[in-house]
Amino acid sequence: MGVSIRAEVRRQVPPNTELPRTAQATLEVVHQLLTIIQQDDLMPVLIFDDTDRWFRSAGSGVSYQELALAFFGMVLPELRQLPTGMVVAVHTNYLQDTELADHLDASIELRVHIPELATADALGRVIHSRVIAHTSPDDPTRAPPLGEVVSPTAVDRLHELYQSESTGSLRDVIRTVHVAVTDACNGGFATVTPELVDQAASAW
Repeated sequence: MGVSIRAEVRRQVPPNTELPRTAQATLEVVHQLLTIIQQDDLMPVLIFDDTDRWFRSAGSGVSYQELALAFFGMVLPELRQLPTGMVVAVHTNYLQDTELADHLDASIELRVHIPELATADALGRVIHSRVIAHTSPDDPTRAPPLGEVVSPTAVDRLHELYQSESTGSLRDVIRTVHVAVTDACNGGFATVTPELVDQAASAW
């Protein structure tokens, strides 16, 4: 956010201020902050980019199903009343639950289906974007080519796993790559190999 917006937010919500604890009062505070942002001719957007992960890692004693139903059935409709755009990641397993699917249909206006990556080359581009992010995010041209980190045959193996065991989950593939890179560094390998990919995939 720009300096003027940050200053205005600080003025509206001074340090050490305790936010109201009721859900309605908290939403009113959020509404005020979003309105401040809009006054600078900006459109705030709330992004929930990985709902599946934080549902599964809640650790509150509430089941994954109960938490997902509460969010999509109660919280999301309330958030839609705020003066903001909203993007919500919806995993395919949500749509297999009739009640969850009904909540999603009632709350989400435009559904964009992200297709599975059809080729190993497409998956390799995604993995290379992670290499760039970790090595040279400010200047992608200085990042090493993918082949210097993950061998072409390892990318092929990752795509096979992506289509079979990972059933189209990019998160699972990227997690496998992270483990394989760690194993490659610890083992003195020049690049990630298919064997390291299999070893990493079976480790979790």
